[in-house]
Amino acid sequence: ESRKRFKKLESGFNFFYQPGTRKKAGYILLSRGDPKLAGEPSIELWDLNNQLLIHKWDFDMDQILSNTIVDTNKADSIYFMNPLLIEDGSLIVNDIRPGSPLMKISLNGTVEKVNVEYKYHHSLNMDNQGNIYVPITMRNKMPRVDIVDTAPLELEDQGFAILDKDLNIKKVYSMSEIFENAGLDYLLYSRHPSHDPFHINDVEPFITENGTNIVLISLRSTSSIIAFDMKSEKIKWMIQGYFNRQHDVDILDHEGKFISIFDNNVIKGVNEKGNRFVTINNLPSLKDKEYEDLYIYSFPSKQVLENNLIINTEDFSFFDNKDMIPITNTAGQSEMILENDSVFIEESNHGRSFEYDFNKKELLWVFINRDNITNNYYRKSWSRRYKNISQNLLKLLKKEAKSL
Repeated sequence: ESRKRFKKLESGFNFFYQPGTRKKAGYILLSRGDPKLAGEPSIELWDLNNQLLIHKWDFDMDQILSNTIVDTNKADSIYFMNPLLIEDGSLIVNDIRPGSPLMKISLNGTVEKVNVEYKYHHSLNMDNQGNIYVPITMRNKMPRVDIVDTAPLELEDQGFAILDKDLNIKKVYSMSEIFENAGLDYLLYSRHPSHDPFHINDVEPFITENGTNIVLISLRSTSSIIAFDMKSEKIKWMIQGYFNRQHDVDILDHEGKFISIFDNNVIKGVNEKGNRFVTINNLPSLKDKEYEDLYIYSFPSKQVLENNLIINTEDFSFFDNKDMIPITNTAGQSEMILENDSVFIEESNHGRSFEYDFNKKELLWVFINRDNITNNYYRKSWSRRYKNISQNLLKLLKKEAKSL
């Protein structure tokens, strides 16, 4: 399918603007399976304005494999998910496979630190204080008994951990406890509940100068997003049903009233209409300390609460070639860069990323992760868009790149 859809595009970057003409284009930390190495993990930093490769990490895969706890000796069987770039040029990565650790990998590609206290997965995000937020699978299960069938059920509890940059755990939160404290446990323990009632895809900190008290949590199984106050340990609001099995959620303003969502738009396990990019505005401010009630926004309700929302949905129908509409069933991500008038989309399952001007509805660039010799496509691994990178870090990476 990928071969048919993207056969007219070159492998790698296809830019549709001249170098140096988009001053606020920023950077991308490109994470993928490397086609030249049969899918081994690859991470590169690119300057999107000047269309230049700044640095590629040279991983010591033998050492990295020796630090995994999954039984494998093949470098092409792992991939680094949603890498975080640290000021000293090191990377923090996780591998989405069950049981894989968090790793801190140095600028020269060797393992500096490993944390195997939990099963870490999906997104990695950092706040202004250097705290890292990552979804985890809890050690405990949630046993329940179906009274009719008298069959024991084991539900998988998930949560998220907060760590420092050296991968030391500072705090852990359980989703089952969060839901039970909010009086929402009825959503979990129906007669035939999912074994995976949460499936966290993203934990997004609401970043302020004074610290982070609130996170947005994207829950795939319930097609919902919650705003959770970590200080009071209460849910401030929940929004559900305006998207289907979504992944990435981002906060777009300084109040937390304006958010974006990568909507996989998977209905009954099938993606027939393509992915969508959704923005929702006029949510309660995350800075508001006055309201204590839990607000629940639930599609297709048309009550006053829902009517106050401003919802825009991009279905990518502006593409003349409908093969360009993204259709990743799993994974996938988005990033709205307001300063650049653009939206970044990663179609993970098909090895493609692209960015478009949301005013002009025009493509800015496309990246195709393909081996031209074999015509094989390799998946993308939640690359990270940066609006800015410090000059000190850029100098460090450029210096290291020259020495390689």
